[in-house]
Amino acid sequence: MDLTQQQERIVQLQEGSFLIDTNLNESDLNKILMKRIQNLLEAKPLTKALIISGSDFAAHRLKTLMFRTDVFRRLDYRDRYEVHGLTSFCWNFVRIYCQEIELPSDVELCASEQDRLTILRDAIFSDEQLAKYFAQSSNKETLLKEWAQAISLCKNNGLDPSTYRGIELFPQIYQKYQQQLAERHAIDKDDAITCYVKILENNSMLHSIYNGTYEFVIMLEAQYLTQLQYQFLKTLCLGETKNLMMVGDLSCQTLGINDGNSKFMAQDFVADFNPVIYHLTKSEKHSLFKTQNNDNSQSSSFNAVNFA
Repeated sequence: MDLTQQQERIVQLQEGSFLIDTNLNESDLNKILMKRIQNLLEAKPLTKALIISGSDFAAHRLKTLMFRTDVFRRLDYRDRYEVHGLTSFCWNFVRIYCQEIELPSDVELCASEQDRLTILRDAIFSDEQLAKYFAQSSNKETLLKEWAQAISLCKNNGLDPSTYRGIELFPQIYQKYQQQLAERHAIDKDDAITCYVKILENNSMLHSIYNGTYEFVIMLEAQYLTQLQYQFLKTLCLGETKNLMMVGDLSCQTLGINDGNSKFMAQDFVADFNPVIYHLTKSEKHSLFKTQNNDNSQSSSFNAVNFA
């Protein structure tokens, strides 16, 4: 693909933190990102880069695309970049270091939404009061999904279940769900991220090792980040690794996905990492930022926006 001047600037970026506000389609964006990673690997022989997507499926597509590209199959490149879904990345780490936070060595990941709903249903029927309440519902599947979403909402935003309003008996539902997971030696997707953060926060040696493992980190679909997911990025990157690139479409509506909120990309990331900000969009009319040049020493400016 022919690169515009702005796209070429993104490709040539080296060290520093960057915010890329983009509504390019996935195919074009992947080509730009792959070119930047190639440039990094060529310019810095000891560099290791990590690309993370909020979606395991999207991460698999990008990983497959890269492996089909000759340059990324080179033996001297293969071990110098990784592509992961956020949950899978955390889970792979937690499996190795599970005993650091007293998880059983045979802990399993409850990965699918259907498995999660099954565990929640079993949790409800393990409690006489909840089972009676549940039996009175006219639409049990909808109710289960509502409860599961509320549990995820609490975990992703650090909310105390005992103070959650809007669902009757919710603290009891939450407790029984977590108890059912523990009895099965399982954790869910949200717990996997929480456990990753806890392990690194509780073990200074592991934190020192893993905080510096990746010199460059790229976070895709960053407009959907939750508080928990952003905390993961801070744990991974604040310290030795400062070269974090956030890529997302700030004009995109989050639709309440786990209460994902573009403020973590647009406000918290800007405050914590002081990134240089670029537009990489089809249309300038949705731009929330003024375009910065690619001088990494220049401080970025943010136009305050009232996010829902």
